[in-house]
Amino acid sequence: MIEARDVWVAISGKRIVTNVDFVARPGEIAAFVGPNGSGKTTFFKALSGDLAFTGTVANDRDLSAMKPVEAASVRAVLAQAWSDPDRTVFDVNPSFVPMAGRLHAQ
Repeated sequence: MIEARDVWVAISGKRIVTNVDFVARPGEIAAFVGPNGSGKTTFFKALSGDLAFTGTVANDRDLSAMKPVEAASVRAVLAQAWSDPDRTVFDVNPSFVPMAGRLHAQ
């Protein structure tokens, strides 16, 4: 399980990510959604240990307590994209279903 509590990230004194809580459990599909420039990638860089942050990030252990080699092994499996060939966007986001006919017609 990956868990983040009260995560804040600042770059050059500017707060990019503020007060984020996030949990991803094994076997679950988790999404982190927002507009361009909202801090999604910055948050994931903090989650993987690539950026300094305040708060707590753990992957069964507190990230700040891991040696760099251990943290690197966590990053090696932290994907920002996922695909399941048996699913479509319509399965994942049912709000698209009413538009399906219009999308197909275009």
